[in-house]
Amino acid sequence: MRRTTELAATAIFSAMAVAITLAKLTVPFPPLPYLKFDISEIPVTLALFLLGPISGLSATVIYWLVLTLRAGDILGPAMKFAAVASMMIGFTIGALLSRRAGGGLKLSMALGLLLGTLVRVLTMSLSNFIILTIIAPYYLEFARPLLASLGLSVETRLGALLWVLVLTGVYNLLHTLLAVLPAYLIAEAALRRIPGLLGGGWLKK
Repeated sequence: MRRTTELAATAIFSAMAVAITLAKLTVPFPPLPYLKFDISEIPVTLALFLLGPISGLSATVIYWLVLTLRAGDILGPAMKFAAVASMMIGFTIGALLSRRAGGGLKLSMALGLLLGTLVRVLTMSLSNFIILTIIAPYYLEFARPLLASLGLSVETRLGALLWVLVLTGVYNLLHTLLAVLPAYLIAEAALRRIPGLLGGGWLKK
């Protein structure tokens, strides 16, 4: 029964993420408007907090597969998957390290958020470096006029690449906060109202 409930809840969280994406509730990141903030990461992060890493990553995989099949595009959904999955892995490592050290919920959140942000930023910086230098270097030409409009030095490809990586890192840092903090507040409010909801929540165990 417990396993069935977890599977159903995981499917619901992933469906919510897909629905939010399809609604196109996004806000562009001003320095690089092709990067967009969206709240679709909140439901799958909720799956992590309430059900645990396996359910969180499973919801992310379902979300990624649906986006890939719908868009017919591999790169965009793959980058979204890499961002969310790396954030969850980093967060899980931080939370587990906190538990091993005997830390409480606040330390688990702080360490999880720190490592989740770090792993996501490093993963996406490496991914963008590979894309902009090997897979699709022409994408950098699209970014150069955007960077120039900000008064940044983009005379060389290396300069443009470095600025893209720096700004993409800032974007991923902010997006981690956008995913984690609202998800935590929602999970906390839900567990206060229904203490035994989904076993009491993985993050609090």
